Amino acid sequence: MNSEQRICQNCKQSFIIESEDFMFYEKMKVPPPTWCPECTNVSFSLNLQNCMDCFGCVNLKNKQHCIFNEQYTKEEYEQKMKEFDFGSYSFVQEMKKKVSELSLKYPRRYVEGLNNEQVVGDYIFNSKNVAQCTEVTDCENCKPPIEISKVLPMYASCT
Repeated sequence: MNSEQRICQNCKQSFIIESEDFMFYEKMKVPPPTWCPECTNVSFSLNLQNCMDCFGCVNLKNKQHCIFNEQYTKEEYEQKMKEFDFGSYSFVQEMKKKVSELSLKYPRRYVEGLNNEQVVGDYIFNSKNVAQCTEVTDCENCKPPIEISKVLPMYASCT
């Protein structure tokens, strides 16, 4: 198996999973990660980059031990996290609503992407001449697919 570039489901940045790592995951019978190595223990959060131990946060970079964008010590963070009832459906719904309301107080990027030239769409990475696409990586001269990866000089079209 070859190395593969993925998009982190948390920070939306690209990261590489090496072929040796895939063999390890297969041997251990676990799926490959969907978050980059920089994003760990982050939940109910939006647009965090290089954050650890964050809950209900929006638009933070290089932070640790935050709850709803408020900084805590490691001990305070751990104590507050113990107070949450993660097994409750109503708690989960309440947290989703609270994060949604918090997110309205912060600006949002108009597009998620990196290392692109002449692209229109969202979640586009390392691509050139891509139009009206979503979730595209390493593509050139593509238009309206829903999700596609590693396509070069051709037009991919879904209707």
